[in-house]
Amino acid sequence: MTHSDSSPARYLHLFMRMLEQRDIDCTPALSPLGVDRASLAHPVAKVPTLPAIEVFQRLVAQHGGPALGLEAGRLITWGELGDMGRAMLSCDTFGEAMCCAQEFYPLIAPTFRMDVTRQPQSMTLTWRPVRAVPYDFVLFCFDMALGTMDAMLARMLGDAAPFCDAYLTRARPAHVAAYRSLRRLRCHFGEPGVPSLRLDLPPDLWDHPMAMRNPDELAVLRAGLQRKVQPVTTDGMSQWVDMMLREATGEQPSQAFLAQVAGMSTSSLARRLAAEGTTFRAIANRTRHDLARQLLKGGELSVTDVGSRLGYADTPSFVRAFKAAEGTTPGRFAKP
Repeated sequence: MTHSDSSPARYLHLFMRMLEQRDIDCTPALSPLGVDRASLAHPVAKVPTLPAIEVFQRLVAQHGGPALGLEAGRLITWGELGDMGRAMLSCDTFGEAMCCAQEFYPLIAPTFRMDVTRQPQSMTLTWRPVRAVPYDFVLFCFDMALGTMDAMLARMLGDAAPFCDAYLTRARPAHVAAYRSLRRLRCHFGEPGVPSLRLDLPPDLWDHPMAMRNPDELAVLRAGLQRKVQPVTTDGMSQWVDMMLREATGEQPSQAFLAQVAGMSTSSLARRLAAEGTTFRAIANRTRHDLARQLLKGGELSVTDVGSRLGYADTPSFVRAFKAAEGTTPGRFAKP
């Protein structure tokens, strides 16, 4: 099993343990993995990524629905992350700990990327997928990250933990009431952009001292982590680009932006797509046309609104592009 097709088993183990404490037998759901339940508990165990996602999806569908992500996230502590967690605890400040997580995030969750930025008015953490995985799983993982960060702030700062704002590109979900259980995070939905979760923290949190800071231990742990971490190789790059374009809200991302998310140059992304027999423009045109068809058939938006939502410069540009691909105008296509 290569680095690019495996993920830490710890999250599946914690999730299943949570369900088992509710007297739910999770063993039947493990069939896609072909492993026994006990093996998932090993601290460094890995599982094939896509079969593991299928197990998550089965368990969520059968035993409680999408709100389980928030609950599962609260179970992830520094200690559950092994050497990665110990390295973060050994950092001098919370900001340094988050930068450590960013650097070694492939060891935490190889299907996602975490970015940390420090600004005068806020400290921002952003998560985005870097592999083509089912969108419902992306949303589940965002919920897990929310649960983890909410619990982490409470454990670290107690009643002094500040209220922070979380911004999700997903539409307002049916289980929105579940987000009110977050003690320190206020969630906002429908943010424009590619699938992402952004957390805005007060800027003074950056310099908050870590209680177990230890520079000597950090140096040893970092050396070990550097030997383990590898660049995430995104297999099926064209599928990932398609997912990011298809699930983007309010705007269509550029090739340069997606290359940045994937951690490569624009030319490297173009070469990767060419190796798969396609181009960014071809994927973008196909995806935009598919989305246009869906929105027009939905009947809730005018032709002008559909074109604007999909990023066309003006309505005539949208009409020409749609007619070239479909053979008819969007107005005629939308008629019952």
